[in-house]
Amino acid sequence: MKQYLLTGGRIKFLNFGFPCLLLYTTGAKSGLERRTVLTYFKENNEYYLIASNGGSDKHPSWFYNLKKSPTVTIVVDGKKINALAEEISSQDKKEYWKKINKFFSGRYDKYQNSTDREIPVFRLSKL
Repeated sequence: MKQYLLTGGRIKFLNFGFPCLLLYTTGAKSGLERRTVLTYFKENNEYYLIASNGGSDKHPSWFYNLKKSPTVTIVVDGKKINALAEEISSQDKKEYWKKINKFFSGRYDKYQNSTDREIPVFRLSKL
């Protein structure tokens, strides 16, 4: 992941064989720019991020950043994209959870089963 960060996403790094992007957010407490490498699912020109935090009982820090400041920048294959992030509704989540989990070989069901926390899914739409 270090190589991915150092190259600004130009060298395509695959996490366990899955595509990654760089997510730039504004820190919810600090107001500073934060950068995170995340796996993603793409459909209909929208990007989906799962706030699993590896099945931890706590949300990842970028979850709080998106909730406070949903306007973000992502870098995919070296291209910068401005986007708006929204946590998807329960109804949409049912549909997308199945697709995303299948794409990631069941990884997110395992994470959900390891925590009592409901793992959120975010949709990033280009601005």
